[in-house]
Amino acid sequence: MNIFTWMKLLLFHANNFRILDVQLSESVTQLEADLQAAVTEAKEKEELHTSCCERVANLEQAIKDHGRDRESKLMALEKQIKSIKQQLSVSAKELKVRSKTHLCGTILYITKCI
Repeated sequence: MNIFTWMKLLLFHANNFRILDVQLSESVTQLEADLQAAVTEAKEKEELHTSCCERVANLEQAIKDHGRDRESKLMALEKQIKSIKQQLSVSAKELKVRSKTHLCGTILYITKCI
């Protein structure tokens, strides 16, 4: 092999190395861009997950508060019902007493008239 053949081979391999270097550089650049996109997407999903967790916690708290409010409102309504029943019972007794008194008064009036 003469020197010219060696030179051609060296130039050929050098050219191939440059092409490979460019291809590798492009591949690395593309991989870095893909990695950055994946990192950004992961951060967005993490933020979405955190937001959803906060909303779930807020809803759970609202449900607990509503349950407590509901129980206290039911207890207040039960007290009002008992109070109204007692008032109704007292009123019914008073009405019976008045009707008896009125009936007795009417009977006395009728007997006086006779």
